[in-house]
Amino acid sequence: MIFLRNINTDDSNILAEIHKACFDSCWDKQSFQNMLIDPAFFGFIVGKEETNNEKINCGFILCRRTLDEIDIITFCVLPQHRRFGFGKLLIVETVKKAGMILKDESDILEIIKIFLEVAENNIPAINLYKTFGFNKVSKRPKYYTEKNGSAIDAYVMVLTIND
Repeated sequence: MIFLRNINTDDSNILAEIHKACFDSCWDKQSFQNMLIDPAFFGFIVGKEETNNEKINCGFILCRRTLDEIDIITFCVLPQHRRFGFGKLLIVETVKKAGMILKDESDILEIIKIFLEVAENNIPAINLYKTFGFNKVSKRPKYYTEKNGSAIDAYVMVLTIND
């Protein structure tokens, strides 16, 4: 059975472990703790519950909200759990959260934009974002660094949510 839950301030170790397995340049537990104590940050953990009731955390999305924008700070699914819909579920939940914010604050907000950066060579992620309506709006030269030290450009992508 799949589970999805809000990230809370006790999740920094889980996030650091998943992040380390997914990225060459990873953030440590303290980095996540520093973000999670800030109320502007929110996110979701997705996983599966085995028949023996063991819960396996498969991925997460961490976002920061500033008025009419949501920045996807980091988003990852463990390699062995990719292509099972976990990433889609995390994006769906983030878009739903943006819609709820827009509805709750409709007296001051007309749109919310969701931004993210993605390595230009991460074709599976780019294709996933495109299925949700994200569009490339700019490029950040040499934004990411691979293990071998080479630099990779990133696309900035945006999805606009309106009523």
